[in-house]
Amino acid sequence: MLKSCQWGSQYVDCDEVFNNDLTDEGLCCSFNRLPPSLIFRNLKDISILNQTFPNNVYDWNAEKGFEDAEYGEFTIPRRPLGAGAHLGLSVVLDAQVANYHCSSTRSIGFKVILANPIETPKMADFGFLISPGFETRVTIEPSVREATETLRDVAVQKRQCYFSNERPLQYYRFYSQRNCLLECQSNYTLNLCECVPYYLPKNKQIKYCGKIEKFCVETAKNDMETVVGNGSTSLFKIFHVSLACVSSPHSSARTFRQNMAVVQFYFYNSKFTKELKSQLYGFTEILSNVGGLLSLCLGFSFLSLVEIFYFITLRLCCEVFHRKVTRNQKLIPFLR
Repeated sequence: MLKSCQWGSQYVDCDEVFNNDLTDEGLCCSFNRLPPSLIFRNLKDISILNQTFPNNVYDWNAEKGFEDAEYGEFTIPRRPLGAGAHLGLSVVLDAQVANYHCSSTRSIGFKVILANPIETPKMADFGFLISPGFETRVTIEPSVREATETLRDVAVQKRQCYFSNERPLQYYRFYSQRNCLLECQSNYTLNLCECVPYYLPKNKQIKYCGKIEKFCVETAKNDMETVVGNGSTSLFKIFHVSLACVSSPHSSARTFRQNMAVVQFYFYNSKFTKELKSQLYGFTEILSNVGGLLSLCLGFSFLSLVEIFYFITLRLCCEVFHRKVTRNQKLIPFLR
């Protein structure tokens, strides 16, 4: 399927930068996805495909990003040097229409999805279509969201989000909305159908669902997506690409133009606006606002606070002591 690959204006070997991955659309070609050892908790629970990765793989996640300053140009996950098609990923794809005998759709071409490098993409439902005979450009504009550490003291019901170490998952190493939904779908399908599809996380003691359980699996999937939602994720300046070939068995396309497609993935801008989620009013903000209002309305200051403390405590004690001394002085003549 992959005839030519170009990364940052340099031609690269497609076999070195792409790997096979199992998705709900079957076997797909994946670019910039982390190795299974950095995605899943237990490698014994998943089916390991024939994948090759370089030695310089970074243990990346969306919350921490790249903390280590020593980050090479060819380290996985790769980052482009800038914006524009000449610095992104370009691939030439061959649909090979004549070699297909079955298809999940009635169209000719490819399915493409952009996803988080530590998540399992849902190609069948969220992949967009690429037609052969055309050059397609896919611009990427990430939505960057970040939470401050002060939110950890706020209840989850109020802040409406989790940190990675607050919600440990059974199969995935890092929490994300997509990973959580996939685990929920796996557990729900297991309870309903007593099996789990091959593309969902599970342990090896659980059997795979076959054609007999197809209707039950579809029912569980529809129940999950109707109640929970689609679980869309945001990108964090990094993307991994999954490609799947789909074509109609009745197609008679033979020419180069009807089989080949050129796709370019690149960032639209070099910089992105970040949304920061934090406490609106903390202890410091409340203290400063109260002090500001008192100063505005009453002329209140720190010296006024000292004076109030003086009149409430020291002045009262001095008055009591002075009255006691005066009374003792009046009693002295009678004692003589």
